[in-house]
Order: sequence, then C-alpha cells, then structure tokens
Amino acid sequence: VLDRLLQHPLVGALYREGAATGKPPSYIDPKSFALALTDVIARREAAAQERSTTANVAEQQVSQRPLDGSTLRLALEGLRAQRSPLANALLPIVDKAGSDLSASLDGIAAWFSSGMDRVSGWYKGFAQRRLFAIGLLVALLGNVDAIAIFSTLNRSLDLQDALRAEAERVVRTGTVGGIAIGAAIHGWVPQDF
Repeated sequence: VLDRLLQHPLVGALYREGAATGKPPSYIDPKSFALALTDVIARREAAAQERSTTANVAEQQVSQRPLDGSTLRLALEGLRAQRSPLANALLPIVDKAGSDLSASLDGIAAWFSSGMDRVSGWYKGFAQRRLFAIGLLVALLGNVDAIAIFSTLNRSLDLQDALRAEAERVVRTGTVGGIAIGAAIHGWVPQDF
C-alpha cells in the first residue's frame, strides 16, 4: 500500500525530482493524503476481487463502482481479512462516518494530521537534544564562558559599540578577517526547502 500511495498522482506529483522518484515530499496535505489512500485501498481491493476465482458477480459489481462510503468499507474489510493494521486503524473512522465518504475522508485526514503532529514533536525533541549536545561540546572544546562574555558585554558600552561596528562592517563588506562570506550568507539555501 505504501509504494502505491507514494506513486499515486496526488502524492507523486509532490516529489522535487519528479513523479514518485527520489526523496519523498516533506509535506503532504492531509486531504490529499486521505483521498490518495482511500483510492489506493479501493483499487487494491478491486484488483484482489478481480483476481479471485471465487468472487461472485455481486462482488465484482461492487469493485467496479465509484468510490463511496460503502465501497471504502468493503475495501477495508478486505484488508482486515489480511490482518492489516491499516484497516484496524481506519475502520473505526469509516464506521463513525457511516456511508458519508466526505466525513470518512475528513476523519482520515484528521488521523493523518494527528500522526504527523506526533512525528513533528518527536523530531523537534530529537533536534533540540542534538543541538544542545553540539552546543555544549563546542563550548567545552572552545573553553567558552558564556556568562563571562555576557557580563563583559553588559558592563562595557565601548565594547558593545565596537562589536556593533564590526558586525555592520561584516554585513557591509561581506568579509570576516579577509575571508569573503557574503555569498555564503546571502546565497545559502537549505537543501530541504
């Protein structure tokens, strides 16, 4: 399901390098995700029913119907029969919505958003711990006394003025100690954006 979801046109078009190639997109709209996921699940179930030699005519007619609440429910039941955790997560959402596909899609979008909020929180915590460790390591290796630096700058207006003037010169000339940094500062664009 994951590969088909990432190659679905609603998701695959978001790749930077081209449709469904390279690094996956960093953001997927929850409504687009919900629609793509339900489409993939319904198509997967329809393909499974067509391959089944025991499928009766009524089941084949269901697989050829357009996506609606009952078609989605049947597709999820097919996934549940295969012991899919995805079906176990989505069936309560679809059951709550009844036969209303729009309500099902909204529920799936909300489920996806809450999951992405948790992932963002995990990443934020990981990044904060990592940055703290790097900062502490740099401070220890460089023997930096931030309290002494703050105290000295706070007491000395002449030192504050000199530091401000040097910062303005760096911005104006784009060099620090004879090394050009202007292009590095102004032309830098993060790789993930």
